[in-house]
Amino acid sequence: MPQESFHVVELERKLKQDNSGKARDDIMHKLGEYRTQLKDLSGSGLAPEAFQAIKKLQRAVDQAEVIVHGYWLAMHPN
Repeated sequence: MPQESFHVVELERKLKQDNSGKARDDIMHKLGEYRTQLKDLSGSGLAPEAFQAIKKLQRAVDQAEVIVHGYWLAMHPN
């Protein structure tokens, strides 16, 4: 998996300025890609510790999706 970094301040700025929903959709798409990669990894006969770590990352992706969507809705209540 390639390393990427997300800066919360930068994401927050993008979401605040995102009246069309494009930035939100881009972030959600990237999170969906992470979900797919993690799902693919979780089925590859990993050690129990690695499997549990992947499950935690999957939950983090789930939580991030909720946060991104909720934050965008709060900034753009239309």
